Amino acid sequence: MAHKSIDKSSKKHKKDKHTIEKKKKEKKSKRSKDVEAETCTEGKRLKKSKTSSDFSSAEDEEGVINNEDPSSFNNYCLSPSTIRNLEKKGIKTLFPIQQCCFNHIYEGKDLVGRARTGTGKTLAFSLPIIERLEPSHEYGRKARVLVLTPTRELAKQVAEDFISIGTFLKTLCIYGGVPYEPQETALRKGVDVVVGTPGRILDHIERKTLILDNLKFICLDEADQMLDIGFKDSMEAILKVAAPYGNKEKTYQMLLFSATLPTWVHKTTQKYMNIDKVTVDLVKDEVQKTSTLIEHVAIRCPYYAREKAIRDVIMVYSGKKGRTIIFVSTKREANQLNSSSVLNQECQPLHGDIPQAQREATMKGFRDGQFRVLIATDVAARGLDIANVDVVINCEPPKDSDTYVHRSGRTGRAGQRGLCVTFYKSNQEGAIKLIEKQTGTILKRISAPQPADLMKAISNETKKALESVSESIIPHFEETARELIDTYGPLKSLASALAVISGYTELKNRSLLNAAEGFITYIMTCSREFRTLGYIRTILERNIDPTLKNEAKGMKMSVDHKSAVFDVPENIHKLIQEIWCDTADCTLKVAATLPELIYQESNFENGNGCTKNYTPWRRINGQKKSGGNNYFKKGKTFSRDPSRRGFQRS
Repeated sequence: MAHKSIDKSSKKHKKDKHTIEKKKKEKKSKRSKDVEAETCTEGKRLKKSKTSSDFSSAEDEEGVINNEDPSSFNNYCLSPSTIRNLEKKGIKTLFPIQQCCFNHIYEGKDLVGRARTGTGKTLAFSLPIIERLEPSHEYGRKARVLVLTPTRELAKQVAEDFISIGTFLKTLCIYGGVPYEPQETALRKGVDVVVGTPGRILDHIERKTLILDNLKFICLDEADQMLDIGFKDSMEAILKVAAPYGNKEKTYQMLLFSATLPTWVHKTTQKYMNIDKVTVDLVKDEVQKTSTLIEHVAIRCPYYAREKAIRDVIMVYSGKKGRTIIFVSTKREANQLNSSSVLNQECQPLHGDIPQAQREATMKGFRDGQFRVLIATDVAARGLDIANVDVVINCEPPKDSDTYVHRSGRTGRAGQRGLCVTFYKSNQEGAIKLIEKQTGTILKRISAPQPADLMKAISNETKKALESVSESIIPHFEETARELIDTYGPLKSLASALAVISGYTELKNRSLLNAAEGFITYIMTCSREFRTLGYIRTILERNIDPTLKNEAKGMKMSVDHKSAVFDVPENIHKLIQEIWCDTADCTLKVAATLPELIYQESNFENGNGCTKNYTPWRRINGQKKSGGNNYFKKGKTFSRDPSRRGFQRS
């Protein structure tokens, strides 16, 4: 019996061993089949390029792309339909921010992304989201993606990217200024992607027309502004509805993108994002925060001369066929500049008081080239992707460096070069230096366009205009042309006609220092260094005229302490030319360009005759002392007592 039981147990053991081996083989076979079936998805998804690891702060997983070009579509899990839609938009490869973010987002990780303006951040989050979502035609389906933007224009632009690439998804753009009914109808029918501004999104949540319990993705575009004071309350309310218990029980993926991410943004995101979130930072600790494709310049100009200077900057650097965006601080300034006849350009304003339908028409007209100059407040500063903007003009330095980064980023996009021009007054030199320090960008000081620059630009524009004249119209002007030639001669007649066509029938001399008309800038160069500008004033007084030292305006010293520049009125110009003679130690001539100068803020910037570091005049012995009898030092006020010598301290 014992022998039989041993045989039975041994047979049973062999049978169990055989069964286990068989199951192992089946499991291995099944795994190999799964791997083969997922070659298009998992295989491509898990492969990461070395380029991505250079930019991402998170650790990369194993696997290296064999393809030498990390920007190729073949290295990412992109469906054939997505690739076709990208190629229709003229996109042949992925930009660095898109390469670095795709795999992380596709794998379900929360992500914070930062890259310079114009580098394709919208596609960096929209592409992997589109590839992750499955098509659905269920009536009344709840939104699976929520994208929040600070402005209506940016919301429309992001929605258009989802619509053009994710053609199988139902995308709805929600923002204020338009009726609720069409938006509510679309939400009832069912949507996949909702893109909108916080205010209107919150309205729909409170109306219970937008339900967020099925969200898979929440993305904050221009995250720093979305989490700032202006939007913070709305954002808190929206995220509490989506995840009542914070990041502990959230089921959605959180994505944040911007060109600027202050440190407080990272602290704020801790309660919204998972601990293992990924940070993709293509700017990192680099000194320069602005796009490297943009040239940054600053022009010193008083407010009264600014309109004409802006007109000439547009003519010289953009021309009548190029696109220009002019940024102003207030809606009133936008309307005033738009109504000015000085610009000599067809332009349109864009700000928050304009009805939404008109704002949309304005943006469409600017994109389509119906007009070439857009005058905008900061509603156009963030995220908008408008092709071929040649010049961005700041009418004055922006309130902070982040705003400067976003404004300047409206040009120099998608690999194109651009120019950002910032006008400033003499008392705003400190604001320019602060922008330079915080953005790591040098704003080259240049003068406003001079008559020679304008003539060159106008001549080129006029030649192009003549080429567009139809042959059929020429005979109608031949008789007038003959009369002009008989009266003024052929050369003068043609030159005058070209001046009228260009819109410039008169040109005045303009200061190189501050763009003021009616002044000529001179430069005096000495063979030896001097320490004060009084040395130059003494030379002018002794060698030309004693009163000339008072006529020399805005005198500045060069950084090498060997030359100085100053403005004189046009009527003094002839006097200088007649009297002055150069010596071996000193030369004086009209300046063609400015040397590198030592700039200081104006001593009279607070409007009461005092420098900004000095205390305004105060009451002494209970009486209000006049400004003429007060002498100021830091923190102290002295008053001259007419009855005795010296000063009385307050």
